[in-house]
Amino acid sequence: MGVGVRVGALGPVVAAVFAAAFLIAVSAPAAPASQEVTWPQPAAPEIQAFVRSALDDRLRANDIPDLKLLQGSRHISVRNVMPRAQRSLSESALPQIEGYDVVLVSPAEAQATADRRNETVEFITVDDPIVGPSTATIEIGVDMAVPRTSGLIKLCCCTGQAEFRRSAGGWAFVKWASIVCS
Repeated sequence: MGVGVRVGALGPVVAAVFAAAFLIAVSAPAAPASQEVTWPQPAAPEIQAFVRSALDDRLRANDIPDLKLLQGSRHISVRNVMPRAQRSLSESALPQIEGYDVVLVSPAEAQATADRRNETVEFITVDDPIVGPSTATIEIGVDMAVPRTSGLIKLCCCTGQAEFRRSAGGWAFVKWASIVCS
């Protein structure tokens, strides 16, 4: 279940402003699938491997900044693009964890699923991976696609800046440098 606000629950002036903004966004013609923003450049193999390691570590620890949106789900979608890094992820970035079904999803696929099911669709986001010789950082969080007809305005999600240290066995989580939830 997603986090949102019903427009009618707000004051009349605020509700009118939110409703107008929502209607403009919803009534805008959807871009054809061929115009979906994609980055033809996949992330480098070293970045894909780091993303896989970071997600594996944080999923096993059950420690992803998600406002409990994933709620113990064993089917986990991971956004296939890193907008700020302007790179895409491939299947090689997904961890293989027994008992979990981890798949890639595009923002357009998540939105189409949310609209078809008329329910929110949550997915993990990763972005800005920076890999050095002995340390690495990455933003990990959760976002959601909200059905366009729901009347909800998305007021969430969380993202955290995770720090990792290279060890003999791979990447070891050090700490969350910051976590921001909205």
